[in-house]
Amino acid sequence: MVGLYYGSAKLPVRFPLYIGMVALARYLILDMKAMDDWRMLAVTASILMLTLAVLIIRYGHLRYPYPDDEAGAEMRHANEIGK
Repeated sequence: MVGLYYGSAKLPVRFPLYIGMVALARYLILDMKAMDDWRMLAVTASILMLTLAVLIIRYGHLRYPYPDDEAGAEMRHANEIGK
């Protein structure tokens, strides 16, 4: 991630969110028998909040891309043609 940041001057925020979702899902699967109901709901709610954060970031990146982001511009152009 650090190498990608220095190479492109863009901070990839979604990758740590994906890693957090996978880590929480593994924690939920492996320790399900030892968890009480409230802890299980809390972990599930945490995964849901991370998912919503990813969706908001993806929407923001699609709607307001970086000024020199060619891939985002091509994607927006394709979406406009499809409408």
